[in-house]
Amino acid sequence: MKTLIVDGYNLAHRLYGNMDLEEMRETLLEMISLYGSRKRRRVTVVFDGSSMAPTGKESRKWVSVLYSRPPEKADDLIARLASERGEGAVIVTSDRGLAARVEQKGAHVVTCEEYARILDRCFYEEMKGEEEERERKREKKGPSRRPPRKERMKKKILDWL
Repeated sequence: MKTLIVDGYNLAHRLYGNMDLEEMRETLLEMISLYGSRKRRRVTVVFDGSSMAPTGKESRKWVSVLYSRPPEKADDLIARLASERGEGAVIVTSDRGLAARVEQKGAHVVTCEEYARILDRCFYEEMKGEEEERERKREKKGPSRRPPRKERMKKKILDWL
């Protein structure tokens, strides 16, 4: 079973960079909770914990929120979770250093931009009140060419999301 782990502040800064930290965190958790309920998928969101932010664990419907305990950073906590899950982990981050660390442990990485598009589509479907029909028409493009394994795995992960 796959586990979706989100680098919270990394994604929040990409989506809502102009908000204050508390508002940014709450807005992100609402969007991810909506995604989880629409897709029936549990999501773990990891934030850096500090004296200003909570530490420990928090749980919402479809979303588990983890805060790193100083001096541990959120990246270290995500890397540890990725090593526990191995190939069953899908990490959402645009941090290249973290992406390299978790890929070495066998986890799959989805960029914040890719996941943001998925969140937007989920929000749009919720606003419209209808499921998006996924009809894919195959166009003949000439002789078939099998993409490299890494590209095939990336497509498989994005289809799962």
